Amino acid sequence: MVASTKNFIYNSASVVEFPLVILFSSLYCIQFWQGFASENHIHNAATLFLLGFLGSLSRTDFGLLPFSLVVVVLPLLIFLGEKKSKAVASFGGLAGAATGVLFAFAHSYLFTGDYLQSSAKMKAYWAQFYNIDYRGAIGLIKAILGLESRLTLTIVVLGAMILCLYIMLKRSRRISRSRKGLSVANLRAIKENKHRIKGITRELALLIASCCCVLGYVLFYSRSALIQPWYSANLIIPILLLSVVASTFIGQVLGDRFTAIGLSIIAALIIIGNFMQYRKTHSGALLAGSAFQRRTNCLSCACDCFAERV
Repeated sequence: MVASTKNFIYNSASVVEFPLVILFSSLYCIQFWQGFASENHIHNAATLFLLGFLGSLSRTDFGLLPFSLVVVVLPLLIFLGEKKSKAVASFGGLAGAATGVLFAFAHSYLFTGDYLQSSAKMKAYWAQFYNIDYRGAIGLIKAILGLESRLTLTIVVLGAMILCLYIMLKRSRRISRSRKGLSVANLRAIKENKHRIKGITRELALLIASCCCVLGYVLFYSRSALIQPWYSANLIIPILLLSVVASTFIGQVLGDRFTAIGLSIIAALIIIGNFMQYRKTHSGALLAGSAFQRRTNCLSCACDCFAERV
């Protein structure tokens, strides 16, 4: 679904940092997932340090993802009473991202005599003449999910509202039934919830960190004077993680079969809308190119005739 969007196709064909940011973000989350359950925290920290360093070299604002994981993991471990040594790897990744930013500053100073890149200084200057606007940053999320078309957005919003209403009704029935059968066993189950959460600590960490990351980038990019399409690279992996968690939650509430059918229909509508929109955009670009070529050919013919007469 994400790969069918105009945003993904445009950035994949452009010579920008978009694929590198997605690569290092995905590798960072995979390493965090696999290394969280490992006892070799030093190896995990070193790997995350390297990935954070490379991520900051690809894009200097990459560090919000490692920072979000650090902010989430340590309080979560303290709350659940788990080993705090598991947070060492997260600090290693954040240190790597910070080192990458310092390396980028040093490289810029060595070759230009200034710590900041010219593009950053230019956008900071433009930002003085613009007010804070969240619409552009939220537009990146819509572009990632392929919701730029009003028709597709309306259909998806209506489907999401119906789905949420159905989930609320189904959960309210379960809650009313559980209240009728409240017993000592239910009280014991409530006390055991904390122990159950310990089994999904890394899932919770990635979920909360993804929320913080998306919110942080929206606030950060809302202060940018000119938001470019390749800024969406930092948001793709967190949004995909949130989508996976949301679909898993819906599957647990409604059942896997109903969830698969409903989400497949929504994804199919988005993909069809993306291809229709991309077809119009691509056709427009081809028509503009052919018109420019005809004009150029006519101009060259006129120049040749003028040269022959002279």
